[in-house]
Amino acid sequence: MALILVAEDDTGTRMLLTAVLERSGHDVVQAEDGLKAWGALRTYRPDVVVSDINMPGLTGIELLEQVRSDQDLALTPVILLTSLQERRDERLAMSKGADDYITKPFMAAELLDAVAAQLNRNATRAALQDLRVQGAVNQALQEQARHLGDEYEQRLATALSEQWPGQAQGQQARLCNDASVLCVRLEPVRHLTMQLEPMNLARMLKRFHECVGDTVYLFGAAVLQGAGDQLVAVFDDQKDTPSSTHVLRALKAAFALRQAEATLEAFGLSKMGRNNDHPPLAIRVGMQLGPVALTSLEGLLGGTLQSMPVGQAVLDARDLAACATLQERRVMVSVPVMRRITGAVAQLDRQLLSVPGRDSPLDACAVEPAH
Repeated sequence: MALILVAEDDTGTRMLLTAVLERSGHDVVQAEDGLKAWGALRTYRPDVVVSDINMPGLTGIELLEQVRSDQDLALTPVILLTSLQERRDERLAMSKGADDYITKPFMAAELLDAVAAQLNRNATRAALQDLRVQGAVNQALQEQARHLGDEYEQRLATALSEQWPGQAQGQQARLCNDASVLCVRLEPVRHLTMQLEPMNLARMLKRFHECVGDTVYLFGAAVLQGAGDQLVAVFDDQKDTPSSTHVLRALKAAFALRQAEATLEAFGLSKMGRNNDHPPLAIRVGMQLGPVALTSLEGLLGGTLQSMPVGQAVLDARDLAACATLQERRVMVSVPVMRRITGAVAQLDRQLLSVPGRDSPLDACAVEPAH
């Protein structure tokens, strides 16, 4: 497995961290203060460092700064441990180059997930070279445009055959145990509603659905459900989708929607009579992963069959898209998503979102393509 350096001045916490990591097969080097941690770093060259923030000798922040300033150790992943009273230090830690942080008291699964994400970082970076969107996404779209016609028509034909009267019998709900969910929103809808006549607003929303639908289907979305200014796309790994994981395909789609945003703005300026004095159109995206049930709604809309995604991941994606709208961010992802795409994106900020009706806050990050 891997060699992990645990730097923690509290003996009980240090022993607990060591036990969890060793039980998972990792080798562990312990240090009870920052100076000893720095010495162990230079001696053992660990794969990952898990460090408390408040330590004698060197604090976790100071240890992080020394790691990042050392040419030989600069790329070593560092995960910081913080208490609830130290949350003010989290933004500082991320700005200094921390790769992740865990709040005490921590769950064993959360620690192992964070360590695994950093161990997989180089492999993930290699798999995600095409996510360097400045030129890469446009190139991918151009390369796949040759296949889009046949592929898209095939998907549409399949969808139409499923919706054809008499073909809905026997369709059952399907469970995706691990799926990526995108919630895509168009802004500023309230301004558009006040600005446009109802028929023109309908044309704009129709164009929005078409642009988003083309993009997410291009990257292999299994299900797309739209309503007004919002669409939900579900990605999972199936035989008829590309070999890359659904998380990476969903992320590609989220970043590629920037082109759809430009198309919509041009459509609004040329067809809707909008002008440059109006707020620009923006597409906001929330992304979550987890189990999703795809249930069939039969007998609605003249007998057509519709597939509706259901699950906590869907609700979280909607909340993340709403947060992206409020904070004027393009893409907001949950921390579980962030840990699956480490190395592929640049993290802009991280925060806990208080969501009405949710038992615990939603840990979320605003992200952009890695440069």
